Amino acid sequence: MKIRFFSKDVVFHLPAALISLLLLAPLVLFLFQFDSLSFPKDSEFLSVIGWTFFQAIVSTCIILFLSLLGARGLVALSFKKYYFFIEAFVIMPGLLPPLILVTSVTHFIEFFSPFPFGLRALIFFQVFTYTGLCSVVFSRIFKNEIVLLSEWAYVHGLSSWKFLKHISQTVLKKDLKVLMTLVFVSVFTSLSLPLLTAGGQAISLEFFIYEKLKNPDLWPIASALILIQTLIVFFIYIQAFSYPLASSFHFHSGKIYLIPNKNFLLIPLLPSVISLFGLFFISDFKKNLYQFLELSPILWEAFLSTLWIGLGVGSLVLFFLTMMSLSFQSLIFRKFVVAYMYPGVTLLGFVCLTIPFYSKEGVLLKWIIGLSLLLFPIVYRLRGELMLEKLKDQVEVVRLLGGKWFFIFRKILWPQSRSIFFLCSGIAAFLACGDFAYSLIVSQGHWNLALFTYDLFSSYRLDLAVLGSWVLLFLSFLVLLFWVGVAFVFDKKLNL
Repeated sequence: MKIRFFSKDVVFHLPAALISLLLLAPLVLFLFQFDSLSFPKDSEFLSVIGWTFFQAIVSTCIILFLSLLGARGLVALSFKKYYFFIEAFVIMPGLLPPLILVTSVTHFIEFFSPFPFGLRALIFFQVFTYTGLCSVVFSRIFKNEIVLLSEWAYVHGLSSWKFLKHISQTVLKKDLKVLMTLVFVSVFTSLSLPLLTAGGQAISLEFFIYEKLKNPDLWPIASALILIQTLIVFFIYIQAFSYPLASSFHFHSGKIYLIPNKNFLLIPLLPSVISLFGLFFISDFKKNLYQFLELSPILWEAFLSTLWIGLGVGSLVLFFLTMMSLSFQSLIFRKFVVAYMYPGVTLLGFVCLTIPFYSKEGVLLKWIIGLSLLLFPIVYRLRGELMLEKLKDQVEVVRLLGGKWFFIFRKILWPQSRSIFFLCSGIAAFLACGDFAYSLIVSQGHWNLALFTYDLFSSYRLDLAVLGSWVLLFLSFLVLLFWVGVAFVFDKKLNL
């Protein structure tokens, strides 16, 4: 009897294992910095941590409260044929790069009064960014889980506020806990919004770490602070998800009573309206356009760098997605990638700073690889894993009939998931073009469009920053359309 120590099927676990190792590589490299840890001697960092907790807690509470109300407005129109476009418009502030969002809104508000940077501005923009997205999440939960309960409450004469209070304490308790944790961690570890709106490092731990990364002599302190932030995020996740969450109820779809109220639709719509209108208010357009074009040498260099970033990140994310589908049977690695999340941009930025390649080409490579590692788990979690999960039954049937894994990949997984993978690559490329926080950490004086626009915004040349935002949006959409177009051409060619 032969004992087989190696199976051919094991080979198909390796691609997902390689992707998981690549995601973990920055954390592993960070561990080598432990020998140079140096905790701050003063207590300033404790004050920063306290203020970071404060603004994250306040922002999260306001976001969840407004989102519950905003969901009531969305549910009122959920059965309209054009509801898809309302959802897409509402989530726009959450999908726009923070640089463009803040530039647009600040520019809009400046027409009426000076914009107050600081703690209030940071909380305002955090609420502004996440309220629409969370409203859509709650509206979908309402439609899936409380139809029959709303009928029962309506028959028994409960008020809408009392009903909302009861379902928040029961049916929605699990969803509130999950969403609260995700929003809190996103706000707590944000670097983009504090850099744009905080006006200083005192109220954001990520901003505080970023200031330390500017000076190589302070890197030991920065690494200690990154470790503290990582432990805090890890502890929050352990507290939130270590115990089994109660199962969600799922009832049939139908009319929802008590909850719908069109008046609350203004809550998720207002951020999108303001962020869109702010891009059109440019005083003395000809004069500002002339000044903007005078910067064309730097603008052209930044344009090309951003184009390479979009193409590079899209290609790398597409490669990662293909490797994950090739390792369809590797459930452990797939679940790991779905759950993986970096505790902050500064960790990855710090690791890349320690890698001694500071030429233009070296920085461009750092931008592409770093942004790919940051964005791949997000797009895979949103669409990639869902697409693979839908093909589970087909794969099981083919395996039952004796189909090999490569045959399954070639005939089932790749053909049916290809268009989604290209879309995910386009989304990742779109987000990468608009990133400036990670890019700023590792830039070493080199330019891309996001950094170009950030420089205009930080010098408070808002009209020029809006023009830079338009160029950045144009290129980002161009890159997105490129990847979607490649998928279309690919499918068309195969059909012919």
